Amino acid sequence: MSSAGRSLSIHDATERYLAGLEGSASTQRQRRWALRDLCEHAEEAGRGAAHDALQPEALAAWLTAREAPEDGRPASVAGVRARASAARALTEFVRSHHLVPGLADPADALSRPDTAAAVHDPRAGRYLLSMASSGSPWGVPAAVWARFSAHVHLLAATGAGENDLARLRVEDLAPGHDAVTLRTGTVPLSDPARRSLDVWLAARTDVVRRLSGSDPAALWIRIHPGKDRRTGVIAPAGLAISARGLRLSFQTVRAALAAEDPRVAEVSVRDVRALGRLEDARA
Repeated sequence: MSSAGRSLSIHDATERYLAGLEGSASTQRQRRWALRDLCEHAEEAGRGAAHDALQPEALAAWLTAREAPEDGRPASVAGVRARASAARALTEFVRSHHLVPGLADPADALSRPDTAAAVHDPRAGRYLLSMASSGSPWGVPAAVWARFSAHVHLLAATGAGENDLARLRVEDLAPGHDAVTLRTGTVPLSDPARRSLDVWLAARTDVVRRLSGSDPAALWIRIHPGKDRRTGVIAPAGLAISARGLRLSFQTVRAALAAEDPRVAEVSVRDVRALGRLEDARA
């Protein structure tokens, strides 16, 4: 092996890989997080050279250490798999660019089981749905509650996730609000769902009326101005809500409900969506 290949540090190899990494911002953040953790572990283990840190046995030792955290809490399977994916990509980069000749294929060392299928509880989802048809909890503005109620009813009716629901426009609702058209087709809505949409659309109209621009057309919009937690940018009222925004709103209102009824504290979006899948199975 050349002296250059032997002397290249795992830190330098990682920086070269990250400098040319393409992909979404979330992918880049995940790879940077995982590989910096690899660098830290390698240096602590006395494997600061890329040739040593990227050996299959060294990578396996790193993942094993992360599967059994020192604080005793169970490791995130998704986090371990993200580390393995990042290490696989880095090793392939180093091998394809001949930065460290002679590296062995780490495929077996990095193999990890698939993430377990998410568990859902339709009974919990049905209980939250019943609460979404009642009065709002203390401290939740009426318009925010109306949006939450309509969101929960559409989750239960369609079984669709936030990515699909966030794409909805007002025009995707039938004239009487008794059906909604998604990418996968048109879904009939129950009377409670229709009533929840009527209330939300009235609240939405009040927000739109105060806008200086035109109606954004999106079904879900912000009620109040707020700061984006990631960017710090102020988002004005009336701005369309993203899938992430819908999830955050769900969590915030659920927490307010849980303060009055702890039984809903752990109810998830997938628990409510399961109701829509049950209806599909019966059809």
